[in-house]
Amino acid sequence: MRLEVDAATRSGSRGGGSGLRWLEEARDLRAMADLLPVLARRTVGEVVFPELNTSLAHREIPARAYGVAAELRRAGLDDRSDQRVGILAATSPEFVSALFGVFAANSAAVPIPVPSFAGGLESALERLDALVRGAGLRCVLVGPPFDEFGDAVRERYPDVAVIRIADCAPLPEAPRTTMPGPQDLAVVQYSSGSTSSPKGAMIEHGALVASVLGTAERGGVEDGDAAMVWVPLFHDFGLVTLLTHLVTASDLHMFSPVTFVRRTAETIRYFADQRIAFFTGPNFAYDRVLDAAAAGRLDGIDLSSWKAAINAGEPVAAETLRRFGELLGPLGARPTVMTPGYGAAEFCVGISLQPAGEVAKLVHVDRASLRDGARVVTRDGAEPGTVPVVSQGPAFPGVEFRISDGAGRVLDEGHFGEIEARGPNMLRGYLGDRAATAAAIRDGWFRTRDTGFVLGGELYVSGRLSDMIVVAGRNFHAHDVEMAVRDVDGVYQRHVVVVADVARERMVVVAETQADDPAALVAGIRARIADEVGLADVDVRTVDRGWLPRTSSGKWRRGEVRERLFAGCEV
Repeated sequence: MRLEVDAATRSGSRGGGSGLRWLEEARDLRAMADLLPVLARRTVGEVVFPELNTSLAHREIPARAYGVAAELRRAGLDDRSDQRVGILAATSPEFVSALFGVFAANSAAVPIPVPSFAGGLESALERLDALVRGAGLRCVLVGPPFDEFGDAVRERYPDVAVIRIADCAPLPEAPRTTMPGPQDLAVVQYSSGSTSSPKGAMIEHGALVASVLGTAERGGVEDGDAAMVWVPLFHDFGLVTLLTHLVTASDLHMFSPVTFVRRTAETIRYFADQRIAFFTGPNFAYDRVLDAAAAGRLDGIDLSSWKAAINAGEPVAAETLRRFGELLGPLGARPTVMTPGYGAAEFCVGISLQPAGEVAKLVHVDRASLRDGARVVTRDGAEPGTVPVVSQGPAFPGVEFRISDGAGRVLDEGHFGEIEARGPNMLRGYLGDRAATAAAIRDGWFRTRDTGFVLGGELYVSGRLSDMIVVAGRNFHAHDVEMAVRDVDGVYQRHVVVVADVARERMVVVAETQADDPAALVAGIRARIADEVGLADVDVRTVDRGWLPRTSSGKWRRGEVRERLFAGCEV
């Protein structure tokens, strides 16, 4: 089966065109609302939704946005900045219209993570309560596939205006209002919750502009470079990708996460057929593409138009880097395509990013040296006791990063500790949570709670501080152990999560499997950890396919895994 797209919705991608004409248009961009008159003059550029068999021309967005802004005014929003409006819609033209409508109304957009209705409407609404109330929403804009639930949302929140995006008629001009400036709030971005309960990162317009322009500059986006993304628009990765390719007058092809995960080979064949230049996603997405290639499902495609595979959202696996060249090189992907980066919702994604056209770097380090405050010991190659770590690039444009130890002392390059960063794309703070803001920002530097080190001005990321596992006085990084065991025979599609049993000071490996007798898998995991990690005794739990929870961007919810394991949840 192939993804079929009507000829009327094909982008006619101009992937690979040279030039930076978009820079002239972006020169006076101070807030994202400033982009609307630019879009109105566009004669090129589309956001394509292949699953919906439709597209949205850049020049169509302003009129739709002005219609949304007018309805927000009628709902009682005035010229005061920082008023917050929720957007409850899947990836669709309606989401794009709503986002820019909120900007045009000088309000802040709060993208609402799309809820699951598997447990029924009431259960889904209960999960929205904390966000709707915590964000202090004045209004919720509702789009597909949630239009029919508008009445239920209105009934549950009688003090919150509910507007169907489809009911907002396009207008040729913006309603009279004060347009936002660089210091006004643009977005409240809720984190994916992979490590804790989501917090609302307040992102100002100036920060969002800095992130978008920095992404385009460092990524080497040229006129006509088309892109594809499947990360949802309510996620910071999807949102910044959308805005970047609107600013650069580039076609953007947007898929849903479900389609990419279930039909990976078909989406990549579409990517090749359309001659698309940019693809974005976390490391696990590239593993899925590589598995499809290894199975022969990508045979015959031409990937020579691929300029950059932005790999961010989780540490980049050395094995993924190796397989990328081995499996996709023969299909036309150049060695410079894989583009590692590192970021967070608190920085509108960008903290570091490999420059376009460079080959990603890899170092082998002594695992024992990856401890707080220690000097990192590098080796010439893979040796017993070493772990490969991929560089996630130099600092993002305008951003600085540094490494500090557990006592807060700033360390010299080449030492291991917590990553801290600051820059023009940094959050203002967490909405309604001064304690969390004070804990996260120290002397103007954001504490990422991730660990790593700097070599040659480039950032190498190890994992989360909260994912560090201490056994008999030794530190182990959950990500490193997961990389070591994910290919053990019997693990279902590399689905394995490692967590700590703090009370017993033991490592627990949780692996999905479809094997009838998991005993061989348990023995294989223990042998691999003993051989590669040097830990002889670990707990191994096998679970059914689908048991391990992910965030919307595909990261494992390790905190939820811990809760389910140690709250007595049956596995």
